[in-house]
Amino acid sequence: MGRFLVSSYSAIIEIALWVFFIGAAVAGGYANGLPGVIVALVTAFLFSIFFIAPFMMVDDIRKSVARLEALKKSEAISYVGGQDMTAPQKSEVLSSPQPKRSSGPVLVGDRIKSYKGKEIIKEEDGVSVDGKLYSNVLAAERAISESA
Repeated sequence: MGRFLVSSYSAIIEIALWVFFIGAAVAGGYANGLPGVIVALVTAFLFSIFFIAPFMMVDDIRKSVARLEALKKSEAISYVGGQDMTAPQKSEVLSSPQPKRSSGPVLVGDRIKSYKGKEIIKEEDGVSVDGKLYSNVLAAERAISESA
């Protein structure tokens, strides 16, 4: 329930804002006609700037931080050490991945597992599938599932 409220936070605030403006217009019109509507809408607008806008700014900041984290994560995966990890360099000699050992630590170049016919290989900074680097096995499996 908590995740639902957080994910629908901006929609709830926007609906409340529209209801507030409509209610102010109706109340102002009922009290003093057209001049009352105008005064009530201006007052509602000023009230919204001071009391509702901060909540909308918090939501906007939350979304911006999430976008920056996603961008940072994708850049960290694509560019490690200033080199594009999505395609092998010409100078690199690609060797076939070694089968996974039954015991001992998993070393760089070892096959961690096969997922939907694709080999997931251990790399220094995560894992790779067909030469493309991912931060972990779950990210690699998600990418394989999305591309299928």
